Amino acid sequence: MDLVVEDLLQAFQAERGLTSLSREQAFETFATFCILGLHDDESDDTFVPDSARVGGPGDLGIDAVVVEVNDRICTTVDDVRKAVEKAPRVRAKFVVVQAKAKSSFESEVITKLGEALYQVFRQEPMTFNASKKIQDLRACVDIVYADTRKLRERPALSAYYAAGVPYRMAGWPRGAQKHPRVSTRSIAFTQCA
Repeated sequence: MDLVVEDLLQAFQAERGLTSLSREQAFETFATFCILGLHDDESDDTFVPDSARVGGPGDLGIDAVVVEVNDRICTTVDDVRKAVEKAPRVRAKFVVVQAKAKSSFESEVITKLGEALYQVFRQEPMTFNASKKIQDLRACVDIVYADTRKLRERPALSAYYAAGVPYRMAGWPRGAQKHPRVSTRSIAFTQCA
């Protein structure tokens, strides 16, 4: 991992009391925190980034998930259910993160993430064995779509792949630094969807 990203990660762990997490888990949490900053300027005051982490056995390549219902960050099925039930109209956004504390991007990770998202968001039941946390994500999807008449617009899905590489990495495709889906933040991540 890039030296600057490593230093930022260690400072983040210390500030947030996350020193007991493994390096991978800490990076998943750090990446989620940074990515949610793109969606919500207030996230650093109200959001506990480790609560969004779902990585582990059966995670289908998904490391963190947040569901925003009417601009409210939800990280549990109950949070989503309560937000949807009390709202007369629903605007929903699903933010999914795959993070690797490595010095390179791996294309097969994006492929695996795409397959997982297809399983989670399609109408038919999932055919993959998934962890309880991923099954909970599917339950959140079902809750949001349960009454489509309440939806203000189609729910959005933003999927990100984060790696601990410097922003101006040698070997990136020409023009990648100017691409609207490549971040200029401290860690390099790309929006997949």
